[in-house]
Amino acid sequence: MSQNNIKVAMLVYNMYPFSMGGAERQSLLLSQCLKENGVDVFIVTEGAKNLCHTELIEGIKVYRCYSYLNRIYKIGIKIIRIVKKKPILKTSDQSYSKLPFNPNDFDINVSYGYLKLIVHTIFLINALKILWKKRNEFDIIHVHVIPWTSFIGALIGSILNKKVLVKDSTMTGINKILEYPFGSFMRRFIIKHCFFIAMSKMIEDNFKKAGIDQSKIHKVPNGVVLPEYNISAQKKEKHSCLFVGNLYQAAAKGLDILFKAWSEVINEVPDAKLYIAGDGDIITFKKYLTTIGLSNNIILLGKVNNINELYRGKEIFLLPSRREGMSNALLEAMANSMAVIATDVSGSEDLIKGNKNGILIKKNDKNELATAIIGLLKYSNLQEFYGKNARKTISQTCNIQVIAHKYISVYEKLLQYDK
Repeated sequence: MSQNNIKVAMLVYNMYPFSMGGAERQSLLLSQCLKENGVDVFIVTEGAKNLCHTELIEGIKVYRCYSYLNRIYKIGIKIIRIVKKKPILKTSDQSYSKLPFNPNDFDINVSYGYLKLIVHTIFLINALKILWKKRNEFDIIHVHVIPWTSFIGALIGSILNKKVLVKDSTMTGINKILEYPFGSFMRRFIIKHCFFIAMSKMIEDNFKKAGIDQSKIHKVPNGVVLPEYNISAQKKEKHSCLFVGNLYQAAAKGLDILFKAWSEVINEVPDAKLYIAGDGDIITFKKYLTTIGLSNNIILLGKVNNINELYRGKEIFLLPSRREGMSNALLEAMANSMAVIATDVSGSEDLIKGNKNGILIKKNDKNELATAIIGLLKYSNLQEFYGKNARKTISQTCNIQVIAHKYISVYEKLLQYDK
């Protein structure tokens, strides 16, 4: 079957202008590349009162799920909030001698009360309505998040008799389902009705442990656009490091470990600068860094639009995460020929091998992180060696064009698969 016959409906909960995580950004990037390669693709996502039900986002047709059910739900929420008024903790009430986040709160939190169940049910109804009308315009439902969105995709796929492909965007998604009400049933249903994308070996192993047959698992990493530029012409700020990630994910990204390690780094390299790019409570973090004496050496940039320029202008990329699926920021940094230091979590351990294209360290180890940073800051030749090999790795394995063709092959296999 040629790719010109492939028709795919992407099921993604969040899309612009809502906040988008790595899974959502990957879904849009992949959709664009698939379209360039002749695949018919559209996205179904959550809507809002003031948003169009149908629009083009970066060239991709997007259908937003929103109906009178959403309006009834929001009226109910307003009534509940009036009845149950809760005091709001103001920024000025916080103690800045402590971390502005709980470092133990790094896992994916399952919040699934009755109100959340209603939200998901409304999304199911709205999405089913859209996909029913468009049932002749797609053959595959491609879901980009586990757990609950995958259950909705599996249910709709079984109703419409469509193949469903589920991508686990984290290293624990297939197991987190069990923490939800009816979680065991949901997981069995998903396993029965879906095929799966594993971005990393860890995710693939989790699938197998959950009882998913190997024939239904396809290993495809995340993709990234490989930037074209003259590497030798780039000027990098001396003794500069970069972290990219939203501050609301600070615990998962290991920022507390990074702050502790950075105190050791500046004892050895006093002029070292750490740049942190990402949205979040910048004011709170700045006050905390001032209190611990790192405000002169750690610069909070907030949200950065032209991120590639930032990658090219700094020497070392740092990713001290406690958990990942496969970090988009790590892919981008490696694609921009940065020397990288990352922890041995899902995705990172698949990309960084044998100290040839970066440095892999144990998670939660501030001393190992500090030692690695200090060593790289002092040896620019090693930075260049790692950076060139990092870009080569991404070019060969994670170039979005390569990834799109891998997905096309997966789609073709799904359409030939006989249950």
